[in-house]
Amino acid sequence: METAVELDLPVDRTSVREARRFVASIDGLAADRLADTQLVVSELVTNALEHAGLGPADSIGLRLSRLGTRLRIDVDDAGSFTADSDTFAYPRHGRHHRGGRGLRVVQSLAVHWQAADGRVTAWLDV
Repeated sequence: METAVELDLPVDRTSVREARRFVASIDGLAADRLADTQLVVSELVTNALEHAGLGPADSIGLRLSRLGTRLRIDVDDAGSFTADSDTFAYPRHGRHHRGGRGLRVVQSLAVHWQAADGRVTAWLDV
């Protein structure tokens, strides 16, 4: 049986903090899984804020759904990024490049992730 909760976030830096609080309000996550889930959500919301080309009237959708021992995280920003954890090639950056590590973090914590049609989805074991 699937249980889901949703939150619409404004296009604002405070949305990352709000998303982390939203995750903390979910019952039944062990402390280590809570921290991992908050980190993945933070990275995905930050990516939406920085790369989706959203304007002030737009929003970012966050949906958490639990199915058995898996937690599915959906971040919907209506962007165009398409990739998945099986085929994503990380860009090589010079040593002074800032950023670009968000999906590496997601990949290290998630069982699998994918992005298509403006929605990035990551699955975590809980």
